[in-house]
Amino acid sequence: MKKIILAFCLIAVVITTSGCSLFNTTERQAETRGRKIIKAMNENDPDKIRTFFSQKAISESNDLEENINTICSSLENRVLDYKFEMGIESDDIEYGQKSKLICYNFNIYTDTETYVLFIIEYTTDTFKPENKGIYSITFEAQYDADNNVNFNYWQDRMIPGLHIY
Repeated sequence: MKKIILAFCLIAVVITTSGCSLFNTTERQAETRGRKIIKAMNENDPDKIRTFFSQKAISESNDLEENINTICSSLENRVLDYKFEMGIESDDIEYGQKSKLICYNFNIYTDTETYVLFIIEYTTDTFKPENKGIYSITFEAQYDADNNVNFNYWQDRMIPGLHIY
């Protein structure tokens, strides 16, 4: 009986200390989606990138097509490595409706530069289904991102579409 209790306690400790990493599928999904976007950029596949954006972002963005083409041509076959970093997760639940917003970024290393790809995405939105998908991507040089040249807060990046700084 003591062995069963000890085994149960050990399992509880392992689960408790591993925390979110065992259960956080949102983070894994964000990383996978971001990797697919970077791969499409590196392979100069604007059509693939466009599929990740929400209908709302597509309809509200003024220069989405132009910026997707620009970023694809500038990164084509130049991505050497990248590093994922999860940002915030925000849930809004009201009267049975749910909206989940996540922010995450990648440092992208090329042969000559380091860039930051910052992504804001609605993974779920039953309030406004047209929001589901990526709402905003900002692409900027590492120096600018580290020194807050263009943005101080993630909320400043809530601009529909893809923007290059």
